[in-house]
Amino acid sequence: MLRVVGDIVDFLADQGKLDARVNTPKETFAQVREILDPLLNHLAPLSVEDIAEFKSWFGSGGPTKYLRRFQAALVECVDGFMPDGFDEWKANQEKQFNQESYSMINDIENHMKQDIRRRLQDRFRGTWIKDGVPKAVYARAESLRAEKQYEAPEGVTVDWWDCLYLIDYHSIMQQGSKALWDEIYDEAYTLPSDRKAGAWKSKLSWVVTLNEVRKKTHHSGGEAVTEEEYAFLQTLHSHFDLGGTGRND
Repeated sequence: MLRVVGDIVDFLADQGKLDARVNTPKETFAQVREILDPLLNHLAPLSVEDIAEFKSWFGSGGPTKYLRRFQAALVECVDGFMPDGFDEWKANQEKQFNQESYSMINDIENHMKQDIRRRLQDRFRGTWIKDGVPKAVYARAESLRAEKQYEAPEGVTVDWWDCLYLIDYHSIMQQGSKALWDEIYDEAYTLPSDRKAGAWKSKLSWVVTLNEVRKKTHHSGGEAVTEEEYAFLQTLHSHFDLGGTGRND
């Protein structure tokens, strides 16, 4: 709390409202107290869960967690209040899930890439492309393959399957009838939470969600992955039995 008071004194000094070298302690506290009121209002309605979280902050990192939580409350309520280092800390916090999310998405995407192809080849044998892949998906991937092959070093062969986008797997698994879905995809690619979904194609909505989260982690300037999205990735990672969080082991 003393560090927060110090931040407030610095803030008031920057605004020309206070000079701790000149003002008496009583005068200083009177102005600091006005800034502290929003913090007290923030702490007053804390739930039992919030209080339990506060009490769990032990060790060397505990004071910093308290400080940042208090600073965040004041930043939200007091115009212009921005302690040194807070904006950088906030940016790091907002993207705290991105690194592990990046790894989990890679694991999931690589699994789908290998597993879906295997299932199609096992089912259709020599006609797996024609019978299992939408023509438009194949044509786009083959076009990209040709471009990459043209630029590839000598001896390197580019496979069109390696040119698929994540969202293409959504189209591939929707290719054909419900009977085909039930036969080769349903058991592995329907999440437990979607077992009672009405239409079979709606059981694949998670692929669309996954693709949207991927845009945040794999595209430059991507936004921060939310805690809810991170939990969603953990659910998928576990569903496909890909080992520990963010590791395909």
